[in-house]
Amino acid sequence: MNDFHQQKLVLNSFLLFVLVVCAFSGSFVEGLEDSAVSLYRAGIISGSLLFLLVFAVFTPGFLANSSKVFWFVVILASYGFLVAIYSDTVVSSLSTYFRLIIFALVSEIVRRICLSEREFLVRLSWLFSALLCVSLVIVIQEYLSGETQFLNGALRHDANLSSPIGFSAYIFALFVGLLFFWLRFESFLFFVLSLAALALIFLSGTRSVSVVSGAFLLFAIVLKRDPVSKVFVSLPLTILGLFFMYKAGLLNSVVDRIGSLAGGSLDASGSFRMYIVDIYASNATVSEVLFGFGLGGFYGWFEAQTGMPDVAPHFELLWLVSEFGLIAALIYVFVALSFFLFGVSRLLGESMRPYLFLLTAVVFGHMSTLQLANPFYFYQFVLVYGILMGILLSNERMALNIWPQIRKAGTSGAQTS
Repeated sequence: MNDFHQQKLVLNSFLLFVLVVCAFSGSFVEGLEDSAVSLYRAGIISGSLLFLLVFAVFTPGFLANSSKVFWFVVILASYGFLVAIYSDTVVSSLSTYFRLIIFALVSEIVRRICLSEREFLVRLSWLFSALLCVSLVIVIQEYLSGETQFLNGALRHDANLSSPIGFSAYIFALFVGLLFFWLRFESFLFFVLSLAALALIFLSGTRSVSVVSGAFLLFAIVLKRDPVSKVFVSLPLTILGLFFMYKAGLLNSVVDRIGSLAGGSLDASGSFRMYIVDIYASNATVSEVLFGFGLGGFYGWFEAQTGMPDVAPHFELLWLVSEFGLIAALIYVFVALSFFLFGVSRLLGESMRPYLFLLTAVVFGHMSTLQLANPFYFYQFVLVYGILMGILLSNERMALNIWPQIRKAGTSGAQTS
């Protein structure tokens, strides 16, 4: 991709691909039967994987210069896939395996493009803004027409994802990206858009994501370099925005659901999650706990135990332990925490604050905020979260290449050409 016009074509093709898949693909399944929706989503996931594989094939030295994060995700996903083959659940594992590989490919492709084309970060900020605006239009239409879901004791919006939890996970990823762009480019527009994203998260009625999103917003304000803007613009606007959301009733679903927990009682959602954990803890064998069911194996196992089909683990941590096994889950947690500590040691300094925020949000936003669901079920979240990881890894202080000397040689060659 040495030709300037070829580079622009490739970059624009990638951006258009993400925009179409994330913003519009879910709109075509309204009113369809579950079997048709499953086939449609399988087609989207398979098509996305094919597009990204072709993209990677035509990227010189893609495998040789890939980051350790890319290889870790590929190896972990492949381990789960091999366990699924051994457990004879390979068909049910394909969807999850493809989504994890998509995440790995997106993060590596974005990292590679950002390293070679610095202006690509600006285009990604436009992409995130466009994706949020599309979701805003859809939710406003839902709000005005009364098209909401009554789920777990609250009216909740899901836009075109057919799931309030999936919608909140997807918007949370956009929210993190917009806050990063606000810190990185110091553009007031991105802060306003992040407040709009926060309002959409509240409308999803998802407690965990709502509470921690507010915490990340405050963290981003603390990291803002300009103290005048921080004290006299960002904080007052946040307070004003939250007051408006409260008066407009946008916080009702979240407040009501948090209130039920404060009262010492679990709603239907919390009770069912505890039931899932209890079934797993009571019936999983030692070998199943240690080595897992394999990717996609939880659904069949849970149905065999309870007779209830299509029940997901609902907890990210339970998903890791049940399908990858306790050993692999502990390795994952160790690697994630090591990655965070490594990043903190490299991203000290005022100019690195945007990337420090992104590092914290990517690691702990995923490991804590989204523990109450399995966001990797939603390909929209997978794509956006992969972009965030790619942006983070494109920072030169976060160089995590398997073979650093190859990257160095390639970089010096690019500089002399």
